[in-house]
Amino acid sequence: MRFLKLILKISLLLIFPLAIQVAMVSIFAILGVGDTFVESNLLFLLLISNAMTCIVLFAMTKVMRRSIREDYRLFSVTYKQLSLAIGIGFSAMFVSLGISGFFKLQSLDPEAAQSLESLVNAPLWLSLLAVGIIAPIGEELLFRGALLRLLRINLPTAWAVVLQGLLFGIYHMNLVQAPPTAVLGIILGVVVMLTHSIWPAIAIHIVNNTLAILLSQIEPESLEGTTMPPEPSPLYFLIVGSMALFFVLIMLKQLKNQQSIDPILKNHNPLNASE
Repeated sequence: MRFLKLILKISLLLIFPLAIQVAMVSIFAILGVGDTFVESNLLFLLLISNAMTCIVLFAMTKVMRRSIREDYRLFSVTYKQLSLAIGIGFSAMFVSLGISGFFKLQSLDPEAAQSLESLVNAPLWLSLLAVGIIAPIGEELLFRGALLRLLRINLPTAWAVVLQGLLFGIYHMNLVQAPPTAVLGIILGVVVMLTHSIWPAIAIHIVNNTLAILLSQIEPESLEGTTMPPEPSPLYFLIVGSMALFFVLIMLKQLKNQQSIDPILKNHNPLNASE
C-alpha cells in the first residue's frame, strides 16, 4: 500500500506540468489560433508552462503550510561549491555529447531530432531564456526539489537519486534526449545530496543547456576554409567528460555540506509509510 501511494504521488507530480502544456494548447485551439501558431511559438509555450509549473509548486507548498525553502532545498552554498558545479556542467555536456554520438541517438528518433533542431533555430535570446534558464529552473524545482524530496523520504538515498534521474530522462519522452538527460538527472541528484542545496543543480543545468544551444548555433559552413582539427570521436567526449566529472565530484565531496542530517529528513523517517 505504501508503494502504491508513492507511485500515485509520483504520477500526479509528473503529470501536472504536462497537463499545463496540454491546457495551454487546448486554449489556443478553442480560440482558433491553430497548429501553425503553436508550432511557431513553441518556445513561448515552453517558457510560460515552466513558469506556471514553478508557481503551482510554490502555491501547493504554501497551501500545505510547508516551507518552500526547506522543501525545495533553497539553502545557500559556498562560492567554491558553486564554482565546482559550473565545472560539472561543462563535464556533463561532454558526457551528453559522448552518449548521443556513441549510441547514434538522433538516427533512432529522427522526428524528435528535427523537433529539437526547430527549437534552437528560434531567436537566440528566446532559446537562451526559455531553454537555457527558465526550463532548468522549472525542471530542477520539479525533479531535484519536489520529486527527490518525495523519494528521499520514502526510499534509501541511492534508490531515490537513481529513480528521479531515470524519471527525468523518461519525462522528455524521446530517444534523443532520454539517455543523456537520465544520466544528467542522476548527476544532479548526487550534487544535491552532497550540497543539501538545489542551487548548484540549477547552475549545472543552466550551463549544460546553454552550452547545447550555443554549440547548435555553429554552422558547419562557417568553418569552411579554416584549419580545424579532425572531429573527435564520441568515445573521446564520453571518456574525457566522465574523467573530468569524476574528479570534480570528488572535489565537491571534499566540500560537502557539514550538516550530518539531510534537512529534508529532520522531521521525517525514510521508512515512514505515512509520507
